[in-house]
Amino acid sequence: MTVSSQSSSKYPNHQSSENELLVRIAWLYYMEELTQAEIAERLNMSRIKITRYLKQARDRGIVQISIQSNNSNLLELESALSNRYNLKDVKVVMSTEPRQSQQRLLAQGASEWLVPRLESGLTIGIGLSRTLSYMPEFFRPKRKIQCDFTDIIGGVSGPASAMISLNITNQMAEICGGRPFRLLAPSVVSSKQAYEIILSEPVLNEVFQKAHRCDILFQSCGGVDKDALLYENKSLESDTLKYLSDNGAVGDILGHFVDIDGNPVKVPYDELIISISLEALQKVHLGVLVAGGQEKVKTIHAALKARYFNVLITDERTATEVLKI
Repeated sequence: MTVSSQSSSKYPNHQSSENELLVRIAWLYYMEELTQAEIAERLNMSRIKITRYLKQARDRGIVQISIQSNNSNLLELESALSNRYNLKDVKVVMSTEPRQSQQRLLAQGASEWLVPRLESGLTIGIGLSRTLSYMPEFFRPKRKIQCDFTDIIGGVSGPASAMISLNITNQMAEICGGRPFRLLAPSVVSSKQAYEIILSEPVLNEVFQKAHRCDILFQSCGGVDKDALLYENKSLESDTLKYLSDNGAVGDILGHFVDIDGNPVKVPYDELIISISLEALQKVHLGVLVAGGQEKVKTIHAALKARYFNVLITDERTATEVLKI
């Protein structure tokens, strides 16, 4: 914080006299830390005038405010992303290696973002991703709060099935003192008949309906490659990946593939995915996309452009690349 008293003229005039007044008011407010009411009383002016003069002092450069922080670049990226995609909030964390360390840092950012927003009675949806699987490790609310935590997509099998044993939703609810609602079904089923049978079960249908009423929701996104969770899950074949790539798909959100503008790219199993829909995502009060990595840059852009999410948690390097699109 600096308050400059330099005048552009050596001769007294109206402008320099006014500047001197602005300098005096700014000094009392910023350097001596008087309140606006105290300054108004001392100078025999109205508080409204003091407020106006303080604004003029900033506008004319008499008062210059600088924030000294190693995180200034992160804050600039947050502001740029928020403005570009009209987001409700953005959190950018430092970029790091290896990949697992980055996922943990993103999960920490997501958990820390959630804690101050917890309120009794909220329903919080938790998606399925490697990154989100680390959230319970960093989730430390200061007190017990009666929130409901619900799955918003079925589970996986295959190499990625280790995440199922983590029971992300259960762990978050236990830490918070809330209730877990588990969607104990595959994320992709084999037929429309299987889909209907599973969701006709009252317990599963209750969870599925609750997933559509989330107040806050966390989900990541994937690319169109063999590292995709759905490919590891064996829900996607190599031929399907090629078809998706050839037809403009850039990645998936809750198993639904989208193009660079966020438009759905249809595949035969779309109606077999046990998760909330893309349309339902757009209606969530706070939909939080937690994602980072070069392979997800286009999907992040697509997801934000189509308004599937209104909050973003990502890393510095990814944020920079997203803004280049």
